[in-house]
Amino acid sequence: MTHTPFVRMTALGLLAAGLLAATASPSARAQAAKPADAASAAKPADIARPQVGAPLVAAEALMKQSKFTEALDKVQEAERVADQTPYERYTVARMRSAVAMAAGQTAVAFDATEAAIGVGYGGRDEQRELMASLVHAAYAAKDYTRSLRWADRYLKEGGTRSDIEPLRMQSQYLSGDYAGAAASLLVRVKADEAAGQVTKERDLQLLLNAQRKSGDAAGGMKTVERLAKAYPKPAYWGELITTVDRKTLSERLFIDLFRLMRATGNLTGGQEVVWYAQVSLQAGLAAEALAVIDEAKAKGVLKDQDLKAAEPVRAKAAKQAAEDVANRKKDEAAARASKDGNALVFQGQGAVGEGRVAEGVAMQEQGFAKGGVRRPEENRLRLGEAQLMAGQRDAAQKTFAAVTGPEGMTELSRLWALLASAAVPQ
Repeated sequence: MTHTPFVRMTALGLLAAGLLAATASPSARAQAAKPADAASAAKPADIARPQVGAPLVAAEALMKQSKFTEALDKVQEAERVADQTPYERYTVARMRSAVAMAAGQTAVAFDATEAAIGVGYGGRDEQRELMASLVHAAYAAKDYTRSLRWADRYLKEGGTRSDIEPLRMQSQYLSGDYAGAAASLLVRVKADEAAGQVTKERDLQLLLNAQRKSGDAAGGMKTVERLAKAYPKPAYWGELITTVDRKTLSERLFIDLFRLMRATGNLTGGQEVVWYAQVSLQAGLAAEALAVIDEAKAKGVLKDQDLKAAEPVRAKAAKQAAEDVANRKKDEAAARASKDGNALVFQGQGAVGEGRVAEGVAMQEQGFAKGGVRRPEENRLRLGEAQLMAGQRDAAQKTFAAVTGPEGMTELSRLWALLASAAVPQ
């Protein structure tokens, strides 16, 4: 449906044959009022008297010549006519609105439109369209309180246009009712979730801002999670990653935190790259340390002092990685012959770091099947990370869901699970 712009709702379009007939000769008026068929018959009340119609026609002509002051004078002339019918009051108010809007007097135009609605003339569809136009025009003029008021009225009257509810929520927010806007938006978000639909990013952003301005920090973080899941951009994930308390995080879990940063595009600091590489080396994952440094160098992340600090770490990682490749067959054979699954899990993690992801996942799963794996929760977390890298998103979610533990492990596994369920970036 194409909706007529508010400013173009001029009197000629509004009054149609009724007003023209009222200002013409009796015969012409009778001809204009004569119905073409039963459905188009005009009621007698839809004919404006000449003393009302003539000034309005003159106001229309003056408005087209941009003579707005003279046009408003003519509207006032029509307004002074006593004992007006509902149709006459309606058309006078609509003309005042049209002239005032064309003259840039938006408040006058809006008041006049409200007066036209208040007359109660016209069918429900016409009344609702007038309300919808007022919602749009008031919003465009930054009269958010008025836009909100009439959006509420429109919806209460059974209006179904899909463009009104978003404007209502935005007006609620922009008018300063942040808590109310957040509540309204959350209803919509939950309805989308129940229907299996993805809420528009701008609506989630509006909800987040409303929650933060109303002091709902917990609700805001849930909305960041929704954004990170539906629109997995580095900025959203960066906010979530900052919730992990590094001061209480176990040193062994820093590698998992760095991996999450790398997977979400948040490994952008040179010091963190060097630290990640050092942690990987300490864990015996030289190939991963080497890959992290080379990737950061290629992206221009490592500069100046960080680049110098990375050089000895890279040299050590390259030497160790070469030895790991040379001993791979022997080490993996020994791991398969071992009574427990520890060595297989470790070899699988090393294979993932070397880029042999699917092979590494299989070895880790075989290690868990053997049993006796030390620090099972920590290693299960890393199995989930490898499954996600291999594109096994469902398996990764199940693995992460089973991870619990202290020192930030539960929070890290929850974030990894969220990443596994997130939309795949296009």
